[in-house]
Formats: sequence, structure tokens, C-alpha cells
Amino acid sequence: MLTSSILRETIVFSYKSFGDLMISVSCARRCKDSHDIKYVLGEHLQDLASELNCGSEVVAYLSTGGGIPAAFNIRKKGLIRGFLSLLRLRKQLDSLVVNQQGVRLVESPGMRERYIFKNITPLYLKREANIYLSYERYFGTAVSCSYLKMHPRGKILLCPHSRVPGKSLPPRLIHSIIKVNQDFGMSTTVILNGQPVDRYLSDFQDVQFCKVERFGELRQLILESHCTVSADSFPGHFSEYLGRRTFVVKPSENLYWLPRWSYYNDSWMIFSDDLAYYRNWLQAELES
Repeated sequence: MLTSSILRETIVFSYKSFGDLMISVSCARRCKDSHDIKYVLGEHLQDLASELNCGSEVVAYLSTGGGIPAAFNIRKKGLIRGFLSLLRLRKQLDSLVVNQQGVRLVESPGMRERYIFKNITPLYLKREANIYLSYERYFGTAVSCSYLKMHPRGKILLCPHSRVPGKSLPPRLIHSIIKVNQDFGMSTTVILNGQPVDRYLSDFQDVQFCKVERFGELRQLILESHCTVSADSFPGHFSEYLGRRTFVVKPSENLYWLPRWSYYNDSWMIFSDDLAYYRNWLQAELES
């Protein structure tokens, strides 16, 4: 295990999704002796870095075409654009000047990463059962955080959508979760971001539907809520960062990308599970 006694400047490379950056910043700020963390980021992450107040820790931005690099979004962008994206990333990384004494930390050791980082010799984050545990192993200390206690008659933030369509909650499941919340006297705020309000949802009285265009707006909604129910997506990790208990609803049983609190507290379910699990979880949280 790497410990803080050998931790020099660590340069974290994050150039894919918002969630990847959110996780690394969350872990670095909670872990002991994390003041020497620096970042090399994709240009599309600049607004999020600013929201997280880590802009001064960024040593360089990589040109990514305004979003997740095509090399990591081949299904949408195609093979040719994906290949050209790999070439551009490698060229930028080869010319990047960073502290040679620092640890160059990369989350995933996939084939694409091994190609673009061939001349940099990074340290790949060792894969544990959960991404937060992987960072804990690297930093050599447990990630600590206090979480807001649930309150009766409180507010639950429901973030049912993901940029990956298969991870978005089906309308029937959104409807059922709101119904359970109401049964316990909890109001629900639903972030829809361009998706239509399903006809099954329009019947509810104590539900607020909203669109979020800026990270600051999402932060405010999370802080105004007592917990977040989220698809397997960025808002769940933002909620973790802000100290809110998070219940994740996902299409399959993959625990690696769960927020830390969700992982340790079995605070998750898959689409096909009996909703009684969510009901029992909510009741237990309110009674704790």
C-alpha cells in the first residue's frame, strides 16, 4: 500500500466524465496530506473544476473536442474519430511538461490509456471493489466524511437520468419512488433536464420538477435536500461530495462506481428489484 510518507506531488489525469473528476476531488480533499494534488483535465471539465474550487490546482487542460474524447465515446462518435482522438491525446500528453518527481495517476489501465500514456509511465490506480476504496488504497488512509441525518417531512432529490440512456430510470420506477416518498411524508424534487414530464408523474401534488443548467444549481438543490436518489450517474457522486446520503438505482449489479456511502451502507438497488427494498431503506434511515 502506498502511504502518505512516500506521497510526493500527485498529478491526477481526468479527461472523461464529470463523475471521474468528482470522485478524485472528493477523495483527495477528504484524505490526509492531500494538499499536493494537481490535475491535468479535459477542457470540458473546466466549469466543474471551477465549481469545485480546484482551478488553481490544474496544471493543464487537454483539448478534447468540447466533451468526452471520441476515443472513449466510440459508439456515438465512430471509429475514425475515435482513432484520431487517441492520436491527439497522445501528442498532447507527450508534449506536456509536468513535475518529473510527481506521481502521474491514471484511474483506468485499459488499452486506450496504455497507448496514450505510453511515454509518460503513469501509476494506474489499483482496482478494488469500489472506486473510493481504490483511492483510499493509494492515499493510504480512509476517506472520512459526515453525512446529513434524514428528517421526517424532509425533501428528497431525485436525479433519474444519465447521459447513458440505459442507466436512466424507467418512468414506472420514477413514479413508484415518488409514491414511496409521499407515503413517508417526504416531498420530492425531480431533475428532468429536457426530458418530458411523464403523464404518470403529472398526477402528483407534492412534486417539483426542475431543469439544471449549471453545476451551482445542482449543488444548491443537493444542499436543500436531506438525501439524493440517483441513477448511476454524476449527481450521486456530487451528493457524496456534499455529504448527503445517496441511494442509487441502477440497471445492473456493479458496485465499483457506487458513491462511497452507498457502497458501505448497501444503499442501492437494480431496476428489477422489489421496491420494498427502497421502502425499507427509507424507513430505516428515518428511524435511525
